[in-house]
Amino acid sequence: MRRILAISLILIAGHLFSQKFGIIGDFRYSATCDTINASELVKSWDPEFIVTVGDLSDPACNTIDHEIGRYFSDYIYPYYGAYGSTATHNRFVSTLGNHDQEGDGLTQYLEYFTLPGNERYYDTLIGNVHIFILNSAGTEPDGPFYYSIQGLWLESAMAESTAPWKLIFFHHPPYTSGNHGNSTWMQWPFAEWGATAVFSGHDHDYERLFVSGVYYFVAGIGGGDLRAFTTVNEYSLKRVSGIHGALLCNAYSDSLVIECISVSDSLLDRQVIFPGSTNVKQVKDDMFLYPNPITKSFSIAFDGGNYSEAKLSITDLAGHEILKQEIQIKEGYQEISFELSKVFISDPKPGVYLVSLLLGEVVYRGKMVIE
Repeated sequence: MRRILAISLILIAGHLFSQKFGIIGDFRYSATCDTINASELVKSWDPEFIVTVGDLSDPACNTIDHEIGRYFSDYIYPYYGAYGSTATHNRFVSTLGNHDQEGDGLTQYLEYFTLPGNERYYDTLIGNVHIFILNSAGTEPDGPFYYSIQGLWLESAMAESTAPWKLIFFHHPPYTSGNHGNSTWMQWPFAEWGATAVFSGHDHDYERLFVSGVYYFVAGIGGGDLRAFTTVNEYSLKRVSGIHGALLCNAYSDSLVIECISVSDSLLDRQVIFPGSTNVKQVKDDMFLYPNPITKSFSIAFDGGNYSEAKLSITDLAGHEILKQEIQIKEGYQEISFELSKVFISDPKPGVYLVSLLLGEVVYRGKMVIE
């Protein structure tokens, strides 16, 4: 044991590779100070990109440029509005809400933004974060159901994704304690399809829920009139009403940190999600890997508790998955050995790799060095 301890894995603090981005929604009342404050809050983080959850404009009140461009023109590309822009590529990932599509709103939206695919629903890969945008409105030509054309597209797109973080965005919350109630038509099999987390708006409050191993976030606090909760949803873990703000996300190689922050810069909620599992409740530091650095083979030592199987994951520092494998284990303390030639399809490149071992609700984490 002394030898193993001497060459134990160095735990990852979560800062080897990161992307910072903001999430905002329901700020279509651009005359209010709350919208101004929420947009300024998001920009103060200097995010690499911004994702929305819909209802950013109301064609019956003002132009899209007046309600979106005046705040975020520096993130929109190409930009043809009146507020000027320093953007050289698009960093504004927009989602349609119900108000965005009222009257001729959808036509204005499609003319204003240049987005992938049909622009109503699409996906975009930014670093190690794969974003999937859906149109949850009942007027969507390809349907808002999991068995519709849009739903089949999402299932296929997610199956092809190898990104560690697969995030779903749309406007109507499938689960909520807010006044609109559950948008049941959007209760798609996101967990089965491999989603990391699901984000929506529509209800003007903040809520975090946990359903079938996936976290759901309602983030309709970007500036619209705030509303109280009604009946508490059975899956609800955290609820905040009466406060405007936005979500700050940091996607690291080994974890996704999601924080709800108020316009007064107060932390309202925080959730950490680990790769391959959203139901992790404990991170432990008593898994060891040796020899380290590695040349041909390595062993991991850990306490298997009462579990009979575990999930082993190895990724590079950019979050690209090298190995994801279920392994049979025995109870108690044990060691399992691996040959590099069987872990890597081709000769491994020298460098640092992240290792995680998931046993139920417990994850062991660390890194290995290949010379």
